[in-house]
Amino acid sequence: MVRRLVLTALLGAAAVAARGEDACTAAVARLCPQSRGDLILLGCLRAHESEISSACPGDLDAVMAKAQEIGQSCDSDVERLCKGVPAGQGRVAACLQANESNLSTSCQAAFNEWRLMRMRLVAACSGDIGKFCQMVPEGGGRIYGCLKAHARDLSSDCRSAMEKL
Repeated sequence: MVRRLVLTALLGAAAVAARGEDACTAAVARLCPQSRGDLILLGCLRAHESEISSACPGDLDAVMAKAQEIGQSCDSDVERLCKGVPAGQGRVAACLQANESNLSTSCQAAFNEWRLMRMRLVAACSGDIGKFCQMVPEGGGRIYGCLKAHARDLSSDCRSAMEKL
């Protein structure tokens, strides 16, 4: 039985390595598989912060800090617009996105800042995404994980944009 568990763990690690994923990318993909779109992914990351932080020590600090900032900026909106929505799997973020026209100024500003940062990252890294991550499915932070895995090979613009994230 123990031998079977060890073999299963090794095969799982080999499968992750074969796909070019590290433990962090695999954890985000496992915990937030349905999280398509920035707002929903941020909500899912925030809901699973302790699990993701243990799999990604230091890797997602900037993203988690931004998720916390947006969360704090939107706490009153969550209470007002999404009170009955259960937390987890990005449901609260999806609720906020669905009610975007009714968000407070501070919540809308936090989301807009995130979108601007993401647009800059995509603009700076579009060539690198096409070169290194073309076959990586979107969602669950997989593209970010792919870029991180190729950090040494990225263009200087892309590296700079990732550092600013």
